[in-house]
Amino acid sequence: MRPDRRRPRLAPPPPPDDDQTGWLLTFSDLVLQLFGFALMIGVLGRVVAPAAVPPPAPEPAAPAAPAPPPAPQRLPLDLVDDAFAARPPSEPSAPEPQTEPARVAATVAPPEPIVVAPPPEPRLVAAARALETLAAGRDAVSVTVRSSDVVLTLGDAIVFPSGSAELLPTANPILHDVQRIASGMPDVGIEVTGHTDDVPIHTARFPSNWELSTARAVEVVRLLIGDGVDPKQLSAAGAGEFDPLVANDTPEHRAQNRRIEIVLQPNLSDLPSLAPGKRTRK
Repeated sequence: MRPDRRRPRLAPPPPPDDDQTGWLLTFSDLVLQLFGFALMIGVLGRVVAPAAVPPPAPEPAAPAAPAPPPAPQRLPLDLVDDAFAARPPSEPSAPEPQTEPARVAATVAPPEPIVVAPPPEPRLVAAARALETLAAGRDAVSVTVRSSDVVLTLGDAIVFPSGSAELLPTANPILHDVQRIASGMPDVGIEVTGHTDDVPIHTARFPSNWELSTARAVEVVRLLIGDGVDPKQLSAAGAGEFDPLVANDTPEHRAQNRRIEIVLQPNLSDLPSLAPGKRTRK
């Protein structure tokens, strides 16, 4: 059988379309495909890419020295001139009334008055001479003349035994002489004060040195009253160990502090500055 060698007839091409925008649809499809492909590549890249390792922390740097303060900026001279030139001239202000400065009162302390001790009264000078005469040649007896009184000091070695308020026989002659001097001056006060050292005493009669020193002063006053001295001229006091002549650091110094002081002074009613409670030890 002979093969059919007739050529197949091709379909006639479609008539040309008058619409020339068909190619835009094909181009938009291509763009959408490319966008979807790019989006897929980006998503897959995030999933597959390893996590970023954080960089190591930087080592702490040494503290830097404080920066010097910035130098003050100086304005250009033309700017300074313009700034001052732009200001209106200031009107002269009225001068303020000048007030006289307040006068400050001078606070100068007045000079302290110079106190000159008055000379001893003639009666005290005469009493001091008489007491010095009777103290001459006797141990542990002394006389001190001051501007306002005379002090006769009797050591306890010739007045009282240790720890006792009983007068020794050696004290009688001296106290009798004091009585004769006091009888000649009825307007002179006589103050008797007992003193001890710092050695404590604890007995039934003398719980402390206060009682011992006071009892000794009272015993001297009793003897003077018995000899005829007016009791109004006399007073007795005890100072214990709290008015020493010297430090109680040796047996000799303690012996000096154990004493009786008989102070002759003018009548206290005539000298307000020497009234009880105002008299100071010199």
